Amino acid sequence: MKYSIALAPGAPDGYPAIYKKDMRGSIKKACEFGYTGIEWHLRRPDPAETETIGQYCEALQMAVCAIGTGLGCTLDGLTLAHADRDVRMRAVERLKEFIDMAQVLKSLVIIGSIKGKCPPDEEKQKCLLYLLDGLKDVMDYAEKKNILVVLEALNRYETNLLTTAEETLEFVRRVGSRFLKTHIDTFHMNIEEQDMGKSIEKCAETLGHVHLADSNRWYPGAGHIDFRTVLMALKKISYQGEIGIECLPYPAPDIAAKNAIGYLSSITDLAV
Repeated sequence: MKYSIALAPGAPDGYPAIYKKDMRGSIKKACEFGYTGIEWHLRRPDPAETETIGQYCEALQMAVCAIGTGLGCTLDGLTLAHADRDVRMRAVERLKEFIDMAQVLKSLVIIGSIKGKCPPDEEKQKCLLYLLDGLKDVMDYAEKKNILVVLEALNRYETNLLTTAEETLEFVRRVGSRFLKTHIDTFHMNIEEQDMGKSIEKCAETLGHVHLADSNRWYPGAGHIDFRTVLMALKKISYQGEIGIECLPYPAPDIAAKNAIGYLSSITDLAV
């Protein structure tokens, strides 16, 4: 299993990333703790910064495994399912910028909260059509750039669109791009799924990325999720992708980072 850690410089309190300051220092710590890569969550790409951080990671033999796009929603209100067409188009263009960034870093791009949600006064099917149209536009661009995009299932308290792994899987199939895959997160699965292992197995053919966080959104091992079952299911489907640790920085960033990888390493051999 290869583990990466989420970094989100400048993210607000409550954003699920262990490190939010000192990008280079955080990358160095992650490397020393045994992570093989990072997930870089940011508001919008900057080509110069992309190049310098990419070179820094390369020097440490750390991969930039994924680009997180959620801050485009959190800080700028951009979503693919928004009722305002202008907002939807700006979300598409922002995602295209992230795809350009991913091409430089050889990363995948995550679509999580930027997919949006349906407001009470809108028909859900209409919002899903907005999301479908936006995703098709994004995927046309991603295919030209040869970049993998993953669509994340988020729990009902964050969105009312595609909250389960199975719903997300079916929507991925509906979009119909071989560059679009399913993305699961154990924090959200703990709320929405009846059986995490079975849900992972259902997504076997399209699973492109995995996030781990415990039931309280602390680091794995700090709550009640059975991560042995999760790892067993990933082994059963021969999942070869990165596993990202995307959790809150509690009780302190360094403690969360060390405890997460320490706990997962301790149970990996038992998950057989």
